[in-house]
Amino acid sequence: APAEWGKRHAPGKIQLALMDMMRLQARLKSALAKQQAAIDSALANLEVLNAKFDVTSNSVEVRNSIFNTFAALKTTLITMQQAKDAFNHSGEMIYRMKDELSDCTGSPFQIVGFSTSMPNVAKCVVSGSTAAHIGFRLSIATGLTIAQTPVEIAASLAQFSGSLTFKTLSVPAETAVLLKNVEAEFRKELEIRYQIAEIGQELEVAAGKYESLVAQGHRVLEERITFRRDIARITTGARYKDYVYRVFRNDALQKYRASFDLASSYTYMAAKAFDYETGLLSDDPANGTFLDSILKQRSLGQFTVSSSNIGNSTPLSNVEGLSDPLAKMKQAYDAMSTNFDNVYDQNVRFSLREEMMRIPSGTQHNETWQQALTDALVPNLWDVPEFRQYAVPPQAETAGPLPGLVLKFSTQINAGNNLFGWPLGPGDASYSTTYSATKFRRVGIDLLGYDGNTLLASTPYVYLLPVGMDVLRSPSQVDKVRQYTVVEQAIPVPVDLFNNGGFDQPGWSPLFNGIASNDSWDATRQHPQVQAGWGATSGQLQPLGSTRLVGRSVWNTEWMLIVPGVALLADQQEGLRRLIRGDGNGNGITDIELFFESFSVQ
Repeated sequence: APAEWGKRHAPGKIQLALMDMMRLQARLKSALAKQQAAIDSALANLEVLNAKFDVTSNSVEVRNSIFNTFAALKTTLITMQQAKDAFNHSGEMIYRMKDELSDCTGSPFQIVGFSTSMPNVAKCVVSGSTAAHIGFRLSIATGLTIAQTPVEIAASLAQFSGSLTFKTLSVPAETAVLLKNVEAEFRKELEIRYQIAEIGQELEVAAGKYESLVAQGHRVLEERITFRRDIARITTGARYKDYVYRVFRNDALQKYRASFDLASSYTYMAAKAFDYETGLLSDDPANGTFLDSILKQRSLGQFTVSSSNIGNSTPLSNVEGLSDPLAKMKQAYDAMSTNFDNVYDQNVRFSLREEMMRIPSGTQHNETWQQALTDALVPNLWDVPEFRQYAVPPQAETAGPLPGLVLKFSTQINAGNNLFGWPLGPGDASYSTTYSATKFRRVGIDLLGYDGNTLLASTPYVYLLPVGMDVLRSPSQVDKVRQYTVVEQAIPVPVDLFNNGGFDQPGWSPLFNGIASNDSWDATRQHPQVQAGWGATSGQLQPLGSTRLVGRSVWNTEWMLIVPGVALLADQQEGLRRLIRGDGNGNGITDIELFFESFSVQ
């Protein structure tokens, strides 16, 4: 056996049984050697007796008697030799069994069943239980059959001894001594034969024990095969059950995780809106980790759930989960509710000509004003990225180009400056810096000098687009400002899973099935047109108010005022020309005023 298989700590039962058989075989060989010595001695004496008999024999009667006895002894010696050969064969079979067992187990101390390969064990069991074992049992049986003759030989020896005692009176003394020696050797061989028979019986018992152990080994191998089959069947069944369990568990966990991520997204967006409205999260550096804490949550937390309407559930604070930041934001918002109730309302007009472009009023400056408007014309609004992103177009792009007037400006709220960042001068308007936020309620645009009776349409439409970042002041530090990039998006309304179900449906996904069917995650809110007023100072229509910008900050880094030609005349280019130049007599628009109805929060 390979050396890496290791060594036994103790010999096995089969090896012990084989050792017993080898020990008995050694005893058998010793007895057979003694038997051979006795037989050789008897043969030698018989040869001497035969020689003496041929030379000195004087009595025919004695000669015949001795000759007959000698023939009987020769037959007995042949029988003895056959018995010896049979037992010698049994000894050879024992050694052969030992060699075969060594082939499959290595040394007598190899570990069988742990480091020995199964094919070698099978070889050992098969070879030990077939040819070698059958030959050994036949040899033992033959030896024992021949060993039954000692009784017959003893009877012959008794008869020979009697005749020898009776007849030796008439033979020479030397011949009588030789006959006595032959008789003694026969008696000695008889005793040895009894010993051989006894050893043979012990070998028979040892062989039976050995075969019993081999049969037991067969049963152990069969039981092991049956056990392995049962274990394989049980293990395979358990694996399939575990696989099915993991599939369904993973599906449920995936749905829960996706739903939780959706809830976490809503919570994060609520926190960003809360910060925009209150300025509390970004104002205090200690609250900078508030948004990060939402992303780190891994559970929903605790809510007081209303049995009639799950939407009225109240989050609980000071617990792990999303309920904690939601509850804290609600508590802070409720504490600031008095500030939102005590707001400062303002209605202010701003002139783009005088306050933004710094072009004085009066006919002598109309050419400068008209040139500024002419410079702001664009041949096609579709080429303006902000128009594509923020405006609801009046017609499809395939309908043709959309020429228009595009004015860009920024607004700010700083002490000593007007709304457009110029030093505050006569006739300028501004907002107070003592409020943290100044936001819109309603917005209107007035086109001064617009002729909606004879030159242009009476219902001009414009766009006022906040394309920059909203700027707000800190509630606690008026000199500290924060900028917000506002994405006006229609947030999908989540489905009430408790009442509407669907969570257990195959293929259910919260991003698609967890919101209302008519909602979408990529739907942004674009700005429609606003009807502009004209001739307010002359008694015509007042600027119409639009609440589309409600809640947005008046302070923005960039605005875009767009006047599309399609809202002025069917001939868009002519409509824009008349808007700026009039009928050629200088009666185009003289100014564009912004009307802001706003509220300020401290």
